[in-house]
Amino acid sequence: MELPTSIEEWTIEDVHQWLIKVAKVHETYANRFRAEEVSGDSFVVFEKKDILDLNINHGPAVKIKCYLESLKEGSQHQSQIPAYVRNWTKEQVNQWLLQHVKLYSKYAERLQEEGVSGDCLVCFKKQDFLDLGLKSGPAVKILAELSKLDKKPEPALQPIPHTSTEQKESPKHMAITQPDSYCKTESQTDKMVEKESVKAQPPFQTLSEMKEIQQPKQQDLGARRKTPIVSTVPSDKPKITVEIQETLASLSKDDLKLFHFHLQDYTKLKQKPIPQSKLEDKDTMDTATLLTRHYGSEEALQVTKDILRDINQRELLLQLEKKTDQVEQQSLSKSLLKKEANQGDKLKDLLTCGGNSLDNYAHFNVVVNKSRPDQVQYFQFLKRLKPFCVLDFDPHSVDPGGLCHSYRESRVANLHTPSQYKGPTDTVIKSLNLHKQTSWVFCNGRHDLDGDSNKQLDYKNWLRKSCKDVEELVSFICNPEVISRGESLIIFLLLSPVDTEKDPIFDIYKSFIKHTNEESIINICESQTMYEKWRELVQEKCDSDIDLRSIYELTLGEVNGTVMALGPFNQSSERLLPSYGSSCVVLKQKEEDLLTALDILCLNQCENTMDEKSTEFHGHRELRRNSTKEEKSIGGTSTSVTKTKRGHLLSGTSTKM
Repeated sequence: MELPTSIEEWTIEDVHQWLIKVAKVHETYANRFRAEEVSGDSFVVFEKKDILDLNINHGPAVKIKCYLESLKEGSQHQSQIPAYVRNWTKEQVNQWLLQHVKLYSKYAERLQEEGVSGDCLVCFKKQDFLDLGLKSGPAVKILAELSKLDKKPEPALQPIPHTSTEQKESPKHMAITQPDSYCKTESQTDKMVEKESVKAQPPFQTLSEMKEIQQPKQQDLGARRKTPIVSTVPSDKPKITVEIQETLASLSKDDLKLFHFHLQDYTKLKQKPIPQSKLEDKDTMDTATLLTRHYGSEEALQVTKDILRDINQRELLLQLEKKTDQVEQQSLSKSLLKKEANQGDKLKDLLTCGGNSLDNYAHFNVVVNKSRPDQVQYFQFLKRLKPFCVLDFDPHSVDPGGLCHSYRESRVANLHTPSQYKGPTDTVIKSLNLHKQTSWVFCNGRHDLDGDSNKQLDYKNWLRKSCKDVEELVSFICNPEVISRGESLIIFLLLSPVDTEKDPIFDIYKSFIKHTNEESIINICESQTMYEKWRELVQEKCDSDIDLRSIYELTLGEVNGTVMALGPFNQSSERLLPSYGSSCVVLKQKEEDLLTALDILCLNQCENTMDEKSTEFHGHRELRRNSTKEEKSIGGTSTSVTKTKRGHLLSGTSTKM
């Protein structure tokens, strides 16, 4: 391709063509530059931030900036990294980071999510890793391991069994588990390999070197195809998602783009359409997963059918309808069974282990996201539970109308940050007054306090600055030295939607299942729609079915009433203290919370006891004296409680030796 010698003289179309044919970026990204009218005189001063502002993933953005700098300098990008690294797909980069660099899986997933393939990775500098939320240690380690590759044999990369994002990135893995679509899927694989191979071209030394672009050799494709294909699709993958993926796999590349175009404009349902930014560069599995996550399984199926009809794919539409008739019937039956289930009894069973009293658990821990003021009236049950710890992701919770503010109106809760849970266990318990008063921990900022450390963070910055502290908090809560195993119940209280895995509360869910049994976690969702998205996230990323441990059909008012009706029944709704003239006063719950050094014995806990001046009391005392020797020989402890006429309480304990 012929381009003006000076970059400043390039037209918008020149920039567009250079990005596609030289920098080898996806056409969708190149189209962004054209849509924003980026000509050579503006392109030449672009920084990485300017590229990211075009909604381009971090990996391609680093690559574009690197190629641009090489172009401006008129020299080839110098790299001691072997050429085979440039051919790695983002999945292979993920495998190398996990298997050879031994990188923390969350960091590896982050790079994969940002489209860091091999040709992008070789352009990365330390700051690029830090910008993605990695710490300095892992960033330096990755760069050091990259520099060693030229002195070692090419590392063997093994497919990673699906536990998180790897599955949705690999439609070719459907080949073994779905033999009927093997030919179609293999064709998809060829297209993916061609796309990744095209990206492997290094920056050119001069403009004259742009004239020829080598095409990938067919023998390379054949060699890649011989790589063993490992099935990573779990057996419980939602059937509708699989059916949609198989249908979309039959579309040509252009037809899939047309499908995406109609999908971003789909307005027949109440939900907002899937934005264009989420659809770009998505393959068939990505699209199918995105559909079911955004709309729910049944609605996603209807959306797919509508769009196939709109783009005149009648034959595929008929095939999909035929295959999904049985799936729809099964889904309908399951839905009816759920509606018939008594979720009130289910909630009681989850909280009481099948009984009627909350005494079965020593402590409750609550994880909650953003609440609305109209919801707060239904959370008297939290005051009844008196949580050991509340992990709150709503920075406005302490404001009037917030959940924390409402709780503290009638009970005591100490406000903490995750960083306060660091240090020796006994020291933390004592300094934070744990086991005596509720600890309310703000996990993503606190609106009523100034300072950068109290600001709410977006997911990227939260992952970088706060995630580690909150994960250490979770580890502390689950420590058997703090709460014995089996004596604590974790309640995820979802009051607002969790639409994506890039949500701090989902990271904390994954952290809890690392440290405790999933049977110790229950989920209470405000609505069924909210629950469907949460369940799909947990199923896909954690390979877990949470139906048996979830409440989603009860209103918040019904949840509140159900919990408030539970025992223990040996306590009246109001506890009474004796006062002057044989009167009594009500002991408020908040006042009792403040008296942490005392075990308060209330008047109405001593009913049916005897007056110390009565004949009955003296007879009882003589009987006790006569039986003292016998008690000592048997062993044990007995306690007597009396009440005087003036209302004073007497408590005596005798220990049998």
